[in-house]
Amino acid sequence: MIGEIAPDRSFRLVWGDEESQSVACVVRELREPEVLEWEWTIPGEAPSVLRVGLSPAGGTGSVLVLDHRGLPPAQVAGLGAGWHDFLDALELEDSTGWDDRFAELLPVYEDRVAALG
Repeated sequence: MIGEIAPDRSFRLVWGDEESQSVACVVRELREPEVLEWEWTIPGEAPSVLRVGLSPAGGTGSVLVLDHRGLPPAQVAGLGAGWHDFLDALELEDSTGWDDRFAELLPVYEDRVAALG
């Protein structure tokens, strides 16, 4: 990550060397530790909105809700499969056990999106 996570501030998420492997973000709402909402812009695409919320779930657990809205139709399957894959990784206490399943999940999400018409 490059930049500062604070209301009305910009930051960039980077996960590779290519421009397509980064996202420009502007924080729209921050209420620690419950909510982080930001504008999410993939290079060459219109912005969408990503909201992550945390709430207590009894004992020591939490419920995480991820809402990514305003996506161009061409991005829905890829981002759905990507978020699914990354959220699966959050379940693990030790990320060395994480199995990158994006390639397996993408066709499933493409079929779901196609079924929506």
